[in-house]
Amino acid sequence: MKAYLLALVVLLTASSVVAETFPIPIHGHSQRTAYTSRDEMLWLKPQSHWTPGNPVIPIPAGAAVMTSHAVHIEMRCPYLGVFNQRFRCDYVIKAFHFDGRVVSFDAGILQGRSGVIVWDTPTGAQPAMTGDPHGLVQWSGRFDTDPDPTFPHGWVYLTGSANVQFTNGDTIRANSHVAVWSELDLNKPIEYGFPFVSMRATPATQRRPDIVFGANQMDILDPLPLAAISQPWTMRLSPILYTLNNQNLPPARVDMIADLDLHNNVPGRKLLSVVNPPNPMTVTLDPKQLGPGPHTVALFLTQPDGGLEEVSSIVAFTVTVGDDVPPPPPPPTPVWTTIDTTVVGPTTITVQQLGSEQTFRMCVNNVCGAQQP
Repeated sequence: MKAYLLALVVLLTASSVVAETFPIPIHGHSQRTAYTSRDEMLWLKPQSHWTPGNPVIPIPAGAAVMTSHAVHIEMRCPYLGVFNQRFRCDYVIKAFHFDGRVVSFDAGILQGRSGVIVWDTPTGAQPAMTGDPHGLVQWSGRFDTDPDPTFPHGWVYLTGSANVQFTNGDTIRANSHVAVWSELDLNKPIEYGFPFVSMRATPATQRRPDIVFGANQMDILDPLPLAAISQPWTMRLSPILYTLNNQNLPPARVDMIADLDLHNNVPGRKLLSVVNPPNPMTVTLDPKQLGPGPHTVALFLTQPDGGLEEVSSIVAFTVTVGDDVPPPPPPPTPVWTTIDTTVVGPTTITVQQLGSEQTFRMCVNNVCGAQQP
């Protein structure tokens, strides 16, 4: 009874604290100068994915290796807002195809003061967070954070972090970061930093003592769009791999994918794929490539180990393309190309391939048969 009353007091105290006062100025963005409500704030969707090498989920013959989305730490904060008052971040933790549990969650300022966390539970306390190997489970809440005098002037990072443990013994530490701008003391020099959104995933597995994956981190260094775009929008990325260099791992890969929804088996459209990516690198959101309307764009940094293990850090966000941009053109119609020719007397036999697909046909004296996979 005492524990319940204490939790209730904590909940009432946290709930009674006033969060932001609007409008909230936005620092250094070309499209928007202030937030006038929380509804204008962008939901940012950093995620960590892990493909375990001995999955506890049975994999049918011929099926793809199961990837566990453990975990998403999606946050709606005053992204790029001027941090001179208490800020509130809403968050949703999602676990997909995850056999294990989220052990703990903490939030606040990166390398600074902790936030006041209130979960969407009857008492406001952290719930038991157990995954579903065959489905999606999610938990939500919010945290409030006051400015930290340790960071008087410059970029500050609001962060949500989760410790995740799989039933098979694997672990992940997932960290989601969102930049805000401190102006507590304009007489102080500006601290070094970037207006970034970031996901860091640090897996560990006892099956591979020869590999230390370290932290796999995808940083978007430049501001994301906060309104509809009609012109190309360029951003720098920093794909960071803290894995030891002497482990002879396969090269990492950066992918940019639009309109994917992996929870509903929608693969989306791959806009870019770079093997062994440079740091930094540049990507462009092209309205003509995306087409009008809202789109989910996800930036993946993936590090395989040469076997079955693979870790990905993803930052996903919504970008809207204005209606004045024409839809993307349809893909070109593939054509048949001759890839092999054999002449036997008066007979000419050719093998043709359809575009870049794995589809072929055989032609005899220019009379072609049915296509074969």
